Amino acid sequence: MAFIQKKIIIFCLIFCAINTFAQSQLVVYQVKGNVTLKETKKKVFVGFLVDVKSSLTIANGNVILLDNASNMYQILDKGTYSFHQIKQKKIANTSKSVSKRYLSYVYKKFLKIEEKKSIYGAVFRGNEFLNSPENYAYFTSNSFVNFNWNSTGEKEFYLWIINAETNNIAGKYRLDYANSLGVLLPFKKGVYKWTVTTEDSLDSNKVFNVFEIVSEKEFNKREKDTLYKSKKQVDLLLKN
Repeated sequence: MAFIQKKIIIFCLIFCAINTFAQSQLVVYQVKGNVTLKETKKKVFVGFLVDVKSSLTIANGNVILLDNASNMYQILDKGTYSFHQIKQKKIANTSKSVSKRYLSYVYKKFLKIEEKKSIYGAVFRGNEFLNSPENYAYFTSNSFVNFNWNSTGEKEFYLWIINAETNNIAGKYRLDYANSLGVLLPFKKGVYKWTVTTEDSLDSNKVFNVFEIVSEKEFNKREKDTLYKSKKQVDLLLKN
């Protein structure tokens, strides 16, 4: 009996340790205004990871963070907040357009983006320059999406979002010494493509990643289709 109790205690300790580790990171889901990481004074953007050793400083604006269990935390007031204080700001997700499945997808996606950020300083060619959203990514309207590319040391970058059907510019952003930008996508359903240039021109650029804005119903359908992205890659090969 004592042996069984000992095993139960050990199991509980391991479970608690795993759960604590899983909750040791939060990802920035939405940010408005001037929000920085206290330790480095670095500006916080969508997709930014906050760990147990980090604190956020809110000069003005607000921020919403997300954990791996799809819980959301919101800071609205000015001040500096430790990781522990942020975890006390849990809010209820009342938006029908933001499902737990989608939030889980966003969290995992941003983790993958962060893992790629160690690859800098080289010369990139073709689609190796563009990280995320990857080709044939899909989102619901009004999603916050982190556009990420490999910085090659240039001073200026221009992020372009183009309506693939009309070829009209849906969004254009100029950045200094940057390799990512969180963008709200208030676009209508349809196919879009994006790229980054080092000059204020698209004349010579032929490298784009394609993404699509879909309904929540279609989003959930594609999430259940494990072969969806593979099918799209085959379509791309056939087109070329």
